[in-house]
Amino acid sequence: MIAISRIAVRALEDKNGGINGTPIDWWKKNKWACIWCVLCMMATLPLMLLKCIVMIICFIPHAIYITLDDIQF
Repeated sequence: MIAISRIAVRALEDKNGGINGTPIDWWKKNKWACIWCVLCMMATLPLMLLKCIVMIICFIPHAIYITLDDIQF
């Protein structure tokens, strides 16, 4: 999967080594590389949402612990 991503990036690079433009420009340059890059971007969205949900779930008990630790009995 990493090798395919490297091939796709090399296909979309310009002369300076950067990837410029929009996915429409990528589509005009190389259709297969564009499809692969868009699929990879779509795959990262659920991972980001999962990461945010886990961070929220872990932060709430941590915040409660800190609050209880600051209370003087």
